[in-house]
Amino acid sequence: MEWNLRGICIFVLSGFVVTNATIRKSDPMWVDLIIRYLRLAVPATLSALVGWVLLSSLPNAATELSQVTGSRWLQWTYQGEIPGFLSAAYNGLVDVFAYGGSYYNNVLWTMRPEFFGSIACFAICFFDNVKVRLAATTIFAAAALLSRHFEYECFVFGIYLREAWASGRLPSTFPLSVLLIGLVIGSQSGDAASVLGLDWLPSILNPSGKGGAPLPDRCNIRCLRVHAFSHYDQRPI
Repeated sequence: MEWNLRGICIFVLSGFVVTNATIRKSDPMWVDLIIRYLRLAVPATLSALVGWVLLSSLPNAATELSQVTGSRWLQWTYQGEIPGFLSAAYNGLVDVFAYGGSYYNNVLWTMRPEFFGSIACFAICFFDNVKVRLAATTIFAAAALLSRHFEYECFVFGIYLREAWASGRLPSTFPLSVLLIGLVIGSQSGDAASVLGLDWLPSILNPSGKGGAPLPDRCNIRCLRVHAFSHYDQRPI
């Protein structure tokens, strides 16, 4: 899966919020799992169903739009003969978590990392000792790295940030700095290099390739992906 840095900003925030909320309460892990699944599956299913309605009404619109914009995202969308209602419902309830994708609404690829990243947060929060939690987080980071599931490193970063924040070790300038970084990362687009006339850059600096540097897309600035984490210390899972 290619990097989608807009989604990655959300994963960092989720790692922070889920960890903080789990530590603050004492529900059994199985309760946390059920609640987390429902809070992801219900909106995901509604989103898939809305996508089904739109695609059924305009079955060739994505193909036509892709010819105009050249967007690669539109290639991962059902066109022509659209599967039925039950298929869309099952996609939102099961497929997005089992396979990490949806041809009804392709941004639902984030549901799988969100769910399994949350499970990792729950497991790490099982330990009361901060040092043990940090050690478990480091083990999780190594496992994600070795298995090449790099999106889970974002949850690791979120967990580390939560522990640093809880211990009062984050500087006062941190929230603004994170907001500015999120503004740049969240505005990244895989087509940014061609839009800005920077196709000649080496692959490591070209955001159209996996691992390329984030460059702002002048047509799609997203500044709300990463917020000041201290604003979320009361937010539930």
